[in-house]
Amino acid sequence: AMPVAGLLDPRHGAVAVVVPGSEEDAASEEICALYYTEGDPTEGHRSQNATLFVDHKAGKFELEGVDGEHIEVSQQSDHLRLAGVTGCVVWNGAVVLARSLAAWAGSSNLLCLEGCKILELGAGTGVLAVACALLGAKVVATEQDERLKLLQRNVERHSQSGGGPPWSIGKRGGTVDLQELDWFSPGAPVDCDLIVATDVVYTEEVTLT
Repeated sequence: AMPVAGLLDPRHGAVAVVVPGSEEDAASEEICALYYTEGDPTEGHRSQNATLFVDHKAGKFELEGVDGEHIEVSQQSDHLRLAGVTGCVVWNGAVVLARSLAAWAGSSNLLCLEGCKILELGAGTGVLAVACALLGAKVVATEQDERLKLLQRNVERHSQSGGGPPWSIGKRGGTVDLQELDWFSPGAPVDCDLIVATDVVYTEEVTLT
């Protein structure tokens, strides 16, 4: 399978990162194409907005992982009323990237995450972290201190051995570890091969950070 870096190299012809003469983001077009290949990716699941893949009013969110595994995480939608709290529910980007990574690592054979050290920024409920671990990645999922309790509970739910941290998840040797991370006061660097983040930049203050 192609290494992670190969996805960013247009010479491989697998994922067009830049389309000459186009102002559109080709990478996002590729993700959308993967997502809609077999019709509605949410399998009929819709919330109050047709563009959303998640029902934020639901107490839990479910997603099919690889190898017949099932991803299920709890949501705390009542926390959305608190200023600056977003990691209490699943957001669109996590679903799209989880499905895309599975597609790239599956029949497309474009990507291999087995043994890959991944750092996730703003892991939220843990959907993407678990999805990456099911693909064999060694994930360090980071969040603010007040969000770690929900994140840990959701990760532990998928642990094969019950021990941890890190928690062993899936059939490909993947694991998930947790770490507190405040973007405005970061600690020591984390050794990783790949950084993933979805729906984390939504204010000017965070963008500048």
